[in-house]
This record gives sequence, structure tokens and C-alpha cells, in this order.
Amino acid sequence: MIGYNAMAVGNQDFNFGYRTLVSNMEDARRRNNFYVSANVKNGGRTITDRYKIFNFNGFKVGVIGLTTPETAFRTYPEFASGIKFDINVKELQRDINSIGRVVDYVVLLAHVGEYEEADKFYSIKTLLNQINGVDLVIDGHSHTEKMEAESANNALLVQAGSYLNNIGLVELEIESGEVFKTEYFLISGDDLEDPSSSETLKRYGITTQPYSEKVKGFIDAKKADIKQNFGIVGVYNPLDEVASIPQDFLGDRVLMQTQQTDLGFIIAESLSEACDADFSIINAGLIRSGLKFGSATADDIYAMVPYSYPAVRVSMTGKNVWEIFEYAASNLPSADSRYPQTDLHVEISPNLPIGSKVTAIYFRDGRTEVVNSSDVVYNVAINDYMLSGGDGFDIQKSGLRRVAPMKDIIMAHFIDSYPNTLY
Repeated sequence: MIGYNAMAVGNQDFNFGYRTLVSNMEDARRRNNFYVSANVKNGGRTITDRYKIFNFNGFKVGVIGLTTPETAFRTYPEFASGIKFDINVKELQRDINSIGRVVDYVVLLAHVGEYEEADKFYSIKTLLNQINGVDLVIDGHSHTEKMEAESANNALLVQAGSYLNNIGLVELEIESGEVFKTEYFLISGDDLEDPSSSETLKRYGITTQPYSEKVKGFIDAKKADIKQNFGIVGVYNPLDEVASIPQDFLGDRVLMQTQQTDLGFIIAESLSEACDADFSIINAGLIRSGLKFGSATADDIYAMVPYSYPAVRVSMTGKNVWEIFEYAASNLPSADSRYPQTDLHVEISPNLPIGSKVTAIYFRDGRTEVVNSSDVVYNVAINDYMLSGGDGFDIQKSGLRRVAPMKDIIMAHFIDSYPNTLY
């Protein structure tokens, strides 16, 4: 519907398996929409175009794709098995040089993100210091909402956040084949909901939201599909108001991936109860949004953890538990999707050295300690994504018991705990 010319391959594109991704890429190509990535390889060959060249009224733009190396463990690892995501800087520079000779403007379309793990080229800013010849970098992955463009090694770096909450616009003014002015800004979802109040849209003479039968038909079809295929255990429709939430449960990404939260505790508690476990550990990256005070629809609850990964129960020694929490907290004070949300009380000192950040772990009563010992065994609820090595976790499958999809467990818990008396 939006009609992208080019899309970078991202880690979430592997969530439904490699074959599904290949099918999606072929479907996009038939529509003249192209996936690009210079570093995703299967059997030594890139799985799609490394770059594409577009001609806009004689002004040629080269678009090179780049994918985060974290994809190997930021998707279900089995779905990326055998695929390589390493960024070869020399190869990337050759691509830039190659298209730079035949185009007027070079765009790096990246799903890399802004992080501090610079030694592994996980950070786009660090990578940009290793290459030359890029004019514009449109980045993603870290969900960074850049209100202003940054300059990095003579390239303009922009990112529009996530979930289509914004549309990023880079406007080039060109004269005689040369860019003499560049302007970047974000158009927010609020702007699009009410164009008459948006100064940004007024600049372009847009004051109303045009009606489109095509868009309406697309939305109606998607709603019908969701109602038929995604209603929780065939009971609730997405827009059914199924719960009454007593307070705001914040689901901000950075908050969720750097500290313990009320929402994380409740979600973990729901898994512990469903799995008959002593406690639960969840990688915070699976929690995608929060809940606001008041009525919540089934879709609101589903959107918090929109994954079908089964909740699983495994047996762990106390020593294993401490090791997992140490690993999960190892990237602090920076945000990371491996960060542990749990129904335990965990004391973490973010600025202590890696391997010693966790200083105490207590049960929900706040008094009984989780013993750091190989002689004590606990039943722990996690999820199949973590069990399979997602986010880099290494968890033994001792005493394994798979239960039900996380989304079903969480939905039932919120409906039971916060019933909507009008439903």
C-alpha cells in the first residue's frame, strides 16, 4: 500500500522462517519493491540484491542495504540457521565505490541501529567511521526517533523511530545534477490523524485527510483477517474491550530494557502461574508495548507480546539462574533486548563490571533468596525463543515442559486479573 522502492532486510523479517522471507522478497519484486542487503548470505552468496539504482528524472540514486549482524540471535535462531550476517567493511566499501561512479547520490539503507557494541560493528555510527562515499544513511533497528539529522563522516544520518509512528522525509533540492540543499523532518501519526493542526503538512498544502476507498478496503480486509485468524483461542475479537486496566503500565522500550517494571513483573507472574514454576525470566525485547489506564481491547493486550512462542518450564540450578541474570544484565547501562523482566526481586548495579552486576536475587516476598548454588534446583518459566538461543541465551533443556503460547497465557491472565465488568 505504501509503495516502497527499497527495503532493508531486518532481523524481524526472519520471524516466520527463511522460506517465508524468500517468498516475501519475490512478491515484493513483482511489485517493483526491492529488498536490499549487502551482508545477508546463504552459502556464500547474498540472498537478495546488494544494492539497487533508481533514476528520478535523470538524477540517479544508489541504495545499498545493510542488516544488523545481531540477526543471528535477534530472531528465532532456527529460522536463521546457516545464514551469515557479518559485515565485511572492505566489501561494503567496494559496493559504495562501484555505484558511486555511476550515480549522483548514495544512500545506505540500514537496519543496524545505534548501540555501543562498536567492536562488532553493531553501531551504525562506528561503522560510518570505517567507510566513505555515503551521502545519506536511513537507519533502523534501534527504534531511535531522530528529530534532527546528524552528520557522521560526511553522511547525513536519520531514523524515524518504529511501528510507522512517524514518516521520515529527506527533501533534496537539486540543480544541474547537484544537491544544493537537504532538509529532514518527521511527520508523526498525530500529524496524519489531524492534518489541519500540523504545521509540517500545511507547508505542503495538506490540511485534510483524503478519503481512499482503496485504503479503506485494505484496512477492512485486514480487520476481517485478524478477526478470523488471530482471535485469541477463537474467543475474543481484536476490538473487544476485555479488561479494565487500573493504572498505566509503561512499556517504553528503553525503560523495559534497562530496569524492572510493573508490567514486566505481571507478565512474568502470568507465565509462572501457567507453568507451575517457582519464577519466570523473560527477555525484555519480547515486550513491545504497554497498557494505558481504562478499558483495554484484546488487541491492546495481544500487542504487548505479539508472539506465539510457547512458554516453557525448565529445571535450573541456582548457579544457572544467577549466570542467566548476569548475562541478561551484561549490556547495562545500555538498553538491550536480553535484559531480564521477572517476577523475582533482582538487585542490579549497572555500572559494576560484567559478571558482577547482579548483587542479590529474592523471591516475591523480598526475603527468601535465590541461592547461588549448584545444589539447589528451581523450576523456571522462560520461553521457547530463549530456549532456542534467541538473544544469545544458552539454557539447558533439563526437565523441559512446553505449555501454551505466551500470548494466550498473557491474555487470559489480564482478563482474569482485571476483568471488564461491562464485557
